[in-house]
Amino acid sequence: MLESEDYLGKDAVELSAGIRAGDYSVVEVTECAINRAEKVESSIHSIVTQNFERALETAKIIDNSAEYLQKSILAGFPFLIKDLSTVKGLPATFGSNLFKDNKANISSNIVQKYLNLEEFKQLEQWHMVLNPFHQYIKYSDQETSMLLLLNK
Repeated sequence: MLESEDYLGKDAVELSAGIRAGDYSVVEVTECAINRAEKVESSIHSIVTQNFERALETAKIIDNSAEYLQKSILAGFPFLIKDLSTVKGLPATFGSNLFKDNKANISSNIVQKYLNLEEFKQLEQWHMVLNPFHQYIKYSDQETSMLLLLNK
C-alpha cells in the first residue's frame, strides 16, 4: 500500500511506473493526491472546485482496465485542471466571482485531450525539460522530467 510519505517522495513518472509495475493501484495514488490536496488547500487556496469523488470513481475504472494503462506512461495519474479550462458539468468560474454560478456544458479542447491521453502522448515526446526543482528524471533511455503533475 502506498503511504503518504512514499507518495511525497516520488514524482509523476515514478508513481506512474509503480502503477504499471503493480506496486500500487491508481486508487492508492489518487487517494494520496487527494489527502495531500486536502492537507495543504487551506494554506494555498489553489483548488477552486474539488472533484475528488469523480477522481476516485475514475481511478477504480482505470484500475480495472489494463488497456487504458497502456495508452500512456501517465495514464491513471491524477492531475488538476486549471479553472480557465472547462470540464463538463463542473463550475466554470474562470477565476472570477462574476462567473460563480456558471457551469460548463462542454469540456474544453485541452481537457478532452488530457482525458483522452492525447496531450500526455505529446508530453512524453519532450525531453530535457526541467521541473521546478531543476531535477532530471531518468525514464527508460531518455532523460525527462515533467513540469506538470509534480506532487512534491
